[in-house]
Amino acid sequence: MAMNRRGVTLTELMIAVSLTGLLFASAGSVYVSATSFLNEQRRKWERTRTLIAMEHMVRRIGLANAVVIGPDDDQIKVRWDYVNDRVPLGTPGDVTDDTWLKYRFIGNGLRWRVEANPAPDVQATDPEVDPGLVVDPALSFFSMTNPPGPTGPPTVDIRLSTTSGTPPQPSTLHAAALLRSMPEN
Repeated sequence: MAMNRRGVTLTELMIAVSLTGLLFASAGSVYVSATSFLNEQRRKWERTRTLIAMEHMVRRIGLANAVVIGPDDDQIKVRWDYVNDRVPLGTPGDVTDDTWLKYRFIGNGLRWRVEANPAPDVQATDPEVDPGLVVDPALSFFSMTNPPGPTGPPTVDIRLSTTSGTPPQPSTLHAAALLRSMPEN
């Protein structure tokens, strides 16, 4: 009489469970590696965003004829005697034809505005330098370290502090913008 075998033996079941476990372990390892890699790339991208925002400010502040820093160090107003960023007007004594560029830390963003009038401050409705940049306003500021005078050209210090990544990691950049010219107002 022939024995009719249906099902699996205990040994076959243990082998199948072991192979399935190895498959899930390797998939989990790939997932952890990929997540770690993506988080590192995200941190690098956020650092690049911060560098781009800093470069945006330093280049423009370096062309200033005058700089006014707000009382809370959260806003800077830069006066240019230029047209189209680089073409000088050649009228340093005439402020009526100048352009004003303004930056301000509002909430967790860095906003900016360009206009002919120095009076209005940057508002929350103005565009952001980079909409994805998350700024820590408590640690970000503008300051003048070398005021105009016989000691040399003035320098504007910019500190831009951001938090990014998973888990969130703080990152602070510091730059100095050396003003090329600061004639009397």
